[in-house]
Amino acid sequence: GISEREDRIAHLAFHDTLTGLPNRALFREQTAAALRQALHRGATIAVLCIDLDNFRQVNDTLGHPVGDALLRQVAGIIAPWVGDALLARLRGDEFAVLLVGEERDRPRLLGQKLLDRIREPITVAAHQIVTTASIGIAVAPADGSTADALLKNADLALHRAKADGRGTLRFFESALDAEAQARRQLELDMRDAIAG
Repeated sequence: GISEREDRIAHLAFHDTLTGLPNRALFREQTAAALRQALHRGATIAVLCIDLDNFRQVNDTLGHPVGDALLRQVAGIIAPWVGDALLARLRGDEFAVLLVGEERDRPRLLGQKLLDRIREPITVAAHQIVTTASIGIAVAPADGSTADALLKNADLALHRAKADGRGTLRFFESALDAEAQARRQLELDMRDAIAG
């Protein structure tokens, strides 16, 4: 009984209770391990951050139970397409995929397939829901040599995809990081000016 409880606690520490998928902590750990191996072998890995567009409207209009059911269905839609790649739920309506040692065009092709599949109407609790997703992609080692940098840069690319009209995918570019840093500095300067 104690062993089973310890296993259950360990599982809960690294898995999302809603979808059963690995959580952010496990995804980050696995990304760091894959990155170390990839850098040693001279290989590449890619992180895809996938976020549902307008998910909040589902929760606001149909309720959180329907939103939760939608997240479980989306996880089920994504899983078969990623094969043996690691799929995780990072938070809220954001998922991530870790592709290791894949061919060069695989992140874009997979991202487009996921966008197309998620765009198809989904029936949840007798409600037909039409949603889209936005995807940000970062490829290591070019876009980051640590798990945190890779996740941050995939997230920046995701925000660019959202800003560019949603329902699309974007790869990380170094200009995105420069823009984010400049925006952060502007916010700090404005806060200082207001306080001063």
